[in-house]
Amino acid sequence: MIKILSIFSIAILCSLTCFSQIKKGSTSIGGEFYYYSADNNDQINQGNSKLRNASFNLSVGKAIRENSVVGISLLYSPSSQKNYQTGNNFSNQKNNTYGAGIFYRQYKKLAKDFYFFGEPALSFTTNHSTIDQVGGPQLANNRWSTALFRFAPGISYKVLRSFYLDVQIPQLLSLQYASYRERGPNSDVKRKEFSAYTSLNNTFLQNLGIGFRFIF
Repeated sequence: MIKILSIFSIAILCSLTCFSQIKKGSTSIGGEFYYYSADNNDQINQGNSKLRNASFNLSVGKAIRENSVVGISLLYSPSSQKNYQTGNNFSNQKNNTYGAGIFYRQYKKLAKDFYFFGEPALSFTTNHSTIDQVGGPQLANNRWSTALFRFAPGISYKVLRSFYLDVQIPQLLSLQYASYRERGPNSDVKRKEFSAYTSLNNTFLQNLGIGFRFIF
């Protein structure tokens, strides 16, 4: 039986805009931070695995007209899993993801202090992951790269004078092209994939992203 000893998860979305309203020519600077930590204690197999995930995203935009922002984004996402069981052995895994993209966000006022927004974006990411057996050889050394187009709508509510709460569907619609190279002790496999998916399913509520925004 696996007992979860500690789970800590933070998802923060913040954005700073240099004017009281998003007017043409204004500058927007924002970012996202996510951190997840879990320790699993397996009493039967005497294993204690540790999982750590983080994501850092910085975006800079310019309002090309009122309530319309175009910008670029940068991503760095490290993760690791130590001492997890694979068959009769234990392994350590490390992942590092880097990315860059462009986005466009359009706001539409619905009612007093309520705004609807839509955000199409195109991003490119690359990932390097390794799996090493504890006290043994390297089991995998993988690389992949993707090009992703997504559309993410949401609602923004002005809670205070400069504080806005955002609720967003991160990927209502996504189109992705991916290239993979997976290398192991006795294999070297290359493959390419194209996929299209939507988050409108039975886990719809689990896909909502909640964040906040400061506008000055």
